[in-house]
Amino acid sequence: MRRRVIVIKASWMRKLQQVVAEFAGTDDWINTKLVAALLRKHDDSYVRIGEAQNIPEYKPLGGCIEEHAKVIKEGRKGYAALVVKEDDYEKILYYAIKHLEMKRRKQETQTPQIPST
Repeated sequence: MRRRVIVIKASWMRKLQQVVAEFAGTDDWINTKLVAALLRKHDDSYVRIGEAQNIPEYKPLGGCIEEHAKVIKEGRKGYAALVVKEDDYEKILYYAIKHLEMKRRKQETQTPQIPST
C-alpha cells in the first residue's frame, strides 16, 4: 500500500467533507519520502505535462512538476504531477488552495447574474 497525503475541505455547517487533493507515495518513497498528485484543471480534468506551464496558478510550482508515470510506475503517462516531500505542507496546501480557487472562479463565471431591480 502506498503512502497517502490527503487534503480535505470540511464544512462544519453541513458536516460535509470534500477531498481537495490526494498525493500518493512515489515508487521510491521509502528512500525519498516523495509524494505525487496529478494536477487538475478547474473542471477536475487532468493537466497534460505540456499544459502545466500555461496555467498561471501552477507557475510557482514549476520546479516540482514532473510526468506522473516517471515517479509512479503505473502512473498516467503524459500527465503532470506535483512531486514534493510528504512534509512540504506549504506546497501541498498551495496546490489545494489554488485548485479550489480555480474551481470557484469557474463556477462564478458560469453562474448567471440576476440583475437587481
